Amino acid sequence: MKLKLLLAALGSSMTVFAADPIIDYSDRDRVCTDHQIEIRHYAGWASCHYNEYINGSWHSGWINQYVHDSTSQWTTLSEYNHQLGRSVSCSAVVPYSHSTYTTQQTCHYVPREPFVNSAFYEYGACRYYTRKGFVSWAAPQGATSYDFQKYEAGAWRNITSTSAPAAAFDVTYGGKSYNLRVRAKNSSETGSYHYFSAYVPKCFNGGGVDPR
Repeated sequence: MKLKLLLAALGSSMTVFAADPIIDYSDRDRVCTDHQIEIRHYAGWASCHYNEYINGSWHSGWINQYVHDSTSQWTTLSEYNHQLGRSVSCSAVVPYSHSTYTTQQTCHYVPREPFVNSAFYEYGACRYYTRKGFVSWAAPQGATSYDFQKYEAGAWRNITSTSAPAAAFDVTYGGKSYNLRVRAKNSSETGSYHYFSAYVPKCFNGGGVDPR
């Protein structure tokens, strides 16, 4: 009955979406995959054509040089031109030589089931500088209970443990964001926490629904 009354009181309120919260991955499974990465090498004779404006006239020509092994397909060739009395340069494509291979590992974290994959905060009216609020979440199949927590003073603190996929979240004054998390349980498994955060509008004058 209390749950129905709370839902009715918040029926006209807006949904406030979360910022990035503090996440602890210790309750998730780390899955890694190895990928083979090709590294292309370039070496050999390269040539390019220069065309430079020097002393009021254009001068052009070719530069041919041997380029030692590197992983860059482009290089700058330069040489001293005795006729011009200065160095000239141009960009050249280096021919492909060979490939080497290395292994790169990528990892990601997979939440354990039963997992709550979404949660939403809705604010209601103020009562004596306390912003009434409500959090609901998607109920995973087979879940029988939930732990709902708030990050406060450098630690996660339990707000409630409940069998319903929803809980009240009342905050005095408000006007800031709160990091929250919820996890589901069944008769044999404890799922990973779902992290989210919610901005709780500030209360003024001890009451009303003004979300300032």
